[in-house]
Amino acid sequence: MRIGFHVLLVGILVAALSGCGSERPDSLQYEQGQWPIVNGIPADASLYDAVVALVDATDLGYGAFCTGTLITPDVVVTAGHCLDIGNGTSILAGNLLIYIGQGPPPTYMNSTLHPVSEVLMHPGFNPNSLDHDIGLVRLAQPVSGVTPIPALPASEGFKQADVTARLPLDFVGFGADIECIKKRCYFVYDDVRLHLVGELTGLVDENGIYYPQLEGGPCFGDSGGPALVDRNNVLYLGGVTSYGDKYCLDYGVSTRVDVYETFINDFIGSGGCEDNTDCNDANECTSDACVNSACQFTALADETSCSGGICCGGECVALVCDDGVDCTDGEGCTTDSCYYPGTCDAYCGNEWLECGYSDGCCGPECSYPSDPDCEEPIICAGNKEACIVNADCCSNQCVNGKCRGN
Repeated sequence: MRIGFHVLLVGILVAALSGCGSERPDSLQYEQGQWPIVNGIPADASLYDAVVALVDATDLGYGAFCTGTLITPDVVVTAGHCLDIGNGTSILAGNLLIYIGQGPPPTYMNSTLHPVSEVLMHPGFNPNSLDHDIGLVRLAQPVSGVTPIPALPASEGFKQADVTARLPLDFVGFGADIECIKKRCYFVYDDVRLHLVGELTGLVDENGIYYPQLEGGPCFGDSGGPALVDRNNVLYLGGVTSYGDKYCLDYGVSTRVDVYETFINDFIGSGGCEDNTDCNDANECTSDACVNSACQFTALADETSCSGGICCGGECVALVCDDGVDCTDGEGCTTDSCYYPGTCDAYCGNEWLECGYSDGCCGPECSYPSDPDCEEPIICAGNKEACIVNADCCSNQCVNGKCRGN
């Protein structure tokens, strides 16, 4: 189907890109028949309405970068690496939107895109090993008209008997599908919600479930999406798509939800705030406020000073340059300049001096005789042309006043 990880893991594990990005691979380019096709079908039944897409609020044109599951009217469970923008730093709540619908997500703001008030990666999340790959998102307002899918409680958790019985797992996501044309196959990104039923074949340590994908399964963009399980005719969120093989056609691993019951319940029960002191995201580039009993974290204006430099897009980043001295490249024949100094758009420019002046420099665009500092090219005669000495004949010899080949 296209259930794809936002992050590609090659071999054992490759650190997730998260946040929720990673570049989408365009072409798989394998021979048809060498691998089975990832076989997803539209997840348009109402029971899948709680499966949502994560959208970058700063780039609506990108579409869904990860998938999640609404477990209460205002709480979404997703993968930790979907919320990680690098080095274990969480995406700003204000930079994330939750899309509810069959897809694709709109490229402009409308009622299907829901603002977020809080995000939380598991404190033990490791972006390199993907341990504790689970995260939580709180919507600014509860949604109506959608039936949440409850998280699998520990009392109904996965057991070895489920492996023996090859428990069915219903995977859902907004990720990549595969299309083949003339025996060549490519990743296709329609950002439409798809699903496929697989089966549980193993437990990975204490925190993961394992499943084969020879008949299809999660792929790029499906990270954070659910592995749904049925317990006594009740549908639960059992797993959260975490990682798999690089072509999404061999195996996959999802984070077990039942193991994180306390983490999830603590977040669900901690939604209210009384005043601003209850809201602190430990980010010096946001203003933290309690509004209508919900925490709101708003990015400070760009170029606001912070301990590591300046605030840009709600994150503290090092200042690129503030004057030409910061941009010195050590080359005496260039003019070193800082453009948009002291801002988030600052960058260094190192331009060669103009041609035509006697300044001791011959730039890459300069040449003799327009620039006196450039070397005069050696002009030599071709075969059978007139010459005086061998040096006149390039690699030939001067014989009887004419160049001759060696």
